[in-house]
Amino acid sequence: MHAPERPSGSFLRPFESRHCFGRNELVWDGLQLRLRTIGGPVMATVEADKNWPGMWRVRFGGKLSDMANLSRAKDAAISIVLRELNASGQLGRGNTGDTQ
Repeated sequence: MHAPERPSGSFLRPFESRHCFGRNELVWDGLQLRLRTIGGPVMATVEADKNWPGMWRVRFGGKLSDMANLSRAKDAAISIVLRELNASGQLGRGNTGDTQ
């Protein structure tokens, strides 16, 4: 017995083998979020806000996020990087270009 054929114009797409990045592939090196290893490219950084002590911002793609406490800023950095990596399968417009 065979499975029924997929109707033409189906919303189901053919299987594409593309890597899906996960949190386990990102590593914190101080306040720098790196891809895969401590020596990997810097994907985003968390920086202290200049005006508000105890508040932090995420720098990604040359832009700064809104303020948050440190744990929320780090979580936001991970979410931002994963969204960008998985949207294009590679670094897209959000690439920081940092390799330090």
